[in-house]
Amino acid sequence: MGSETVAGPADVSTPTRRILGASAGRQRQLDWFERLVLVAFTLVSAWVLFLDLWQVIVDGRVWTGTDGLFLSDQMQYLAWIRSASQHVLVSDLFVLHPTPADYLQPLILVSGGLTALGIAAWVSLLLWQPVAVIAMFLAARAYMRRSLAGRGERRAALVIALFGGSLPAIGDAWPGFWSWGYPYALLAIAAMVGSLISYHLGQLTVPVPGRMAG
Repeated sequence: MGSETVAGPADVSTPTRRILGASAGRQRQLDWFERLVLVAFTLVSAWVLFLDLWQVIVDGRVWTGTDGLFLSDQMQYLAWIRSASQHVLVSDLFVLHPTPADYLQPLILVSGGLTALGIAAWVSLLLWQPVAVIAMFLAARAYMRRSLAGRGERRAALVIALFGGSLPAIGDAWPGFWSWGYPYALLAIAAMVGSLISYHLGQLTVPVPGRMAG
């Protein structure tokens, strides 16, 4: 029996590795257009928060600390964070009778931990907004770079992915909507896109079965 040789990613030559490394480095850097899109997406994501602060400063209103269009959902988030800060697992605080603490959500667990350390629940919720916005942008950008070859195509697709859902109506199809008080959901969408990219990269790096040498 002869020995078996396996051709895989380790067989890439040193010059090729340098070229691939330089290319990957350039891809990680944002160009001027991508920076502009990120700034625009950040401003769109934060305008409800700015509106809330404006009403507090100018009109003297009392702010709950939420920045979503549907108050009941954000107040439920705050209740979950408060419950997680006390019991780790979450119970339903929106009913009069006691309920078991049996709901586990990792991000809310982190927010609950911050609240247990003394940070207000609404701050623990809002801290996720910039994380979710950046994660969504980077996920969409990475997906477009993996799917499309031309620079113009990538730029157009990135704009459509982040803003296109807002054209017919504001709703679930638009990532900006999820940034208004739903950072956990926006992070979930970004993670879903990231998992597709990770699966694609895994497919590209699967070793090729070798052939038997004589």
